[in-house]
Amino acid sequence: IDRVIMDLKKTRMLKEEMAASTLTYMIFIAALVMFVMPLLFALSFVLFNVITGFIGNIAANTASSPIAMLKLSSSGVSAEDYKIFTVLAITIISCASAFIVSIIEKGDIISGLKYVPMFWLTSLFMYFLFLSSIGGLFGSVVKFGG
Repeated sequence: IDRVIMDLKKTRMLKEEMAASTLTYMIFIAALVMFVMPLLFALSFVLFNVITGFIGNIAANTASSPIAMLKLSSSGVSAEDYKIFTVLAITIISCASAFIVSIIEKGDIISGLKYVPMFWLTSLFMYFLFLSSIGGLFGSVVKFGG
């Protein structure tokens, strides 16, 4: 009987450890999706605008110089297209992450539907918040298009 009691205690401790580790994974995924990913996409949008602005300025300034052979031109992707891409990427990644969290928590993908609105709306809100705050910081350096 003592052996059975010890086995039950070990089993309970293992279940508690597994629950704690899965909770840690869920918090990690949620934090990445709702805060880190929007920040990185906002920073990449600023970088995109900086690079296209510099290329446009260099191309305009070197048109009459001997370096004009380099044929610098701005990209075919506009800032508005890039912003649409980031919103779509955030939507897809946040939905997939909600399903992953559901699989970690309950073992099935269907129960992840309840997490999708929270992940998606929070990620988009944080993206536009980071985008506007970074725009305020770098507004004199970068023209935000679109």
